[in-house]
Amino acid sequence: LEFTTARQEGKFISTGSCETPLALLAGFGDFVHLGGEPYGGAIAGNGDFAVACLEEVESRGYERDFCTYLRNYWGSMFLDRYFLGGPFPKPDFCFSICGCDSHHKCFQVISEHFHIPFFGMDLPIGYEPGEREGLKIRYDANQMHEAIEKLAGFTGRQFDDEKMLQALENECQTQSIMAQVCLLNQTIPAPLDEKSMFSIFVVANLIRHQKEGVEFARLLRDEIKERVARGIAALATERCRLVGDGQPPWYNLKLYRYLETYGVLSVGCLHTFGLASALVEGEGGHFIAPIPPSEAGISFKDRDEALMFIAAWYRRRVFNSSMGALPRRQAHLLTLVRDWQADGVMMLLNRGCPGYTLGNMELKPLLQEKGIAAVTYEGSMADRREFSPTQVTARFAS
Repeated sequence: LEFTTARQEGKFISTGSCETPLALLAGFGDFVHLGGEPYGGAIAGNGDFAVACLEEVESRGYERDFCTYLRNYWGSMFLDRYFLGGPFPKPDFCFSICGCDSHHKCFQVISEHFHIPFFGMDLPIGYEPGEREGLKIRYDANQMHEAIEKLAGFTGRQFDDEKMLQALENECQTQSIMAQVCLLNQTIPAPLDEKSMFSIFVVANLIRHQKEGVEFARLLRDEIKERVARGIAALATERCRLVGDGQPPWYNLKLYRYLETYGVLSVGCLHTFGLASALVEGEGGHFIAPIPPSEAGISFKDRDEALMFIAAWYRRRVFNSSMGALPRRQAHLLTLVRDWQADGVMMLLNRGCPGYTLGNMELKPLLQEKGIAAVTYEGSMADRREFSPTQVTARFAS
C-alpha cells in the first residue's frame, strides 16, 4: 500500500529484485522499493486477477517459461491495474541485483514500458573460499560504487554514508536474528510451520533495513524461544518432518495443511530460510547466524570498506552460496535434513523458475542413495494453470 502513497509523502520509488541492497537506497533518503518477486507471488494468490495478468503477457508474445513472478508483475503493469486497486504506480527507476539473468531482462522491460532508468547489478553465483571469492566480492563492491553514482543521477539526491551505515546495521541485525529463528525450528516438536514462515519472512525481507524490521525480528525470536521453552508445537500431532528446496506454489498453500492432516510438518527450506535470514555455513557444515557489524566490533573507515562488507554479507548467505553449484546445494540440503532432523525432502519441479529447478532431478537420486526420502511434484510457483491439486496430493499420498 505504501507504494501508492510514496510520492505524496516525499519518498522516491524504486522497483527491482527483493534482494536489491536496500542500504544503498537508504543512503539517498526515504524510499519505497517494490520487490518484483513478492509482488508477483501476491498476485498469484488472487485467481482471476493472476490469470488475467498472465494471459495479457502471453498475448504480447512472451513465452510461458519465463519467470512467473515477473510475468505476473508485467501483466499487472500492462493492464495498469495495481494489486491493491487503482492504476499501477509509476516507479522512478529500476534497481535490481540477482544471479538470475531473466530478472534483469524483466526489469529492462519494466524500464522500457515506463521510460524510466534501469541499473542492474550482476551477482556471480556460487561460493568459492579463497582468492577467487575475494575477487568476486571486490567485483560486487565495485558495482555498488557504480550503482551509487547512477542512483544519484536517478534521484537527484546526494548520497549520505551515515544513512547507509544505519540501514546496513538494521539489515544485518534483522537477518541475523531471523537466522536464530530458523535455527530454533530444529527443536522437536517444531515451534513454527513453514506455511507460517512464508508470511513472516516477507515482512523480515522487505523492511530488513528499517528499525521496525529489527524490532519485528526480536519480538518473533523471543516468542519462538518461549514456545520452545514451553514445548508449544506448531503441529500437535507432528510425526514426520520435511524440508524443502525451492519456492512453494503460492496459490495452493493449503497443500501444507493437507500434509498436516497426516502429522507431516514442513519445518523449512533453503528458499524460505535463505530469504528470511542470513544463515551462513559454519564449522562442520552446520548453519549459523552471522554476527552484525556492531556486535563484531566493526567500524568502517570509508565507503569502500562498507561496500566490501555488504558484498561479502550477501555472497556468503546460504541462499546465494548454493545457487548454481549443485554439489554445494546437495550439501546444504543434507545439512537441513541432518540438523532439522527431517525425514525427507519435498521439491517443486517449478516451471515458473527454471533456474532454481535446475538440478532437482539430479538431487533426488543423490538424496535417495543416502536413505533420505525425496518427493518431487510438478507445477509453478505463481501460475495456477500449471498445477493439478489431485495429482500432487496423490503423489504425496503414495
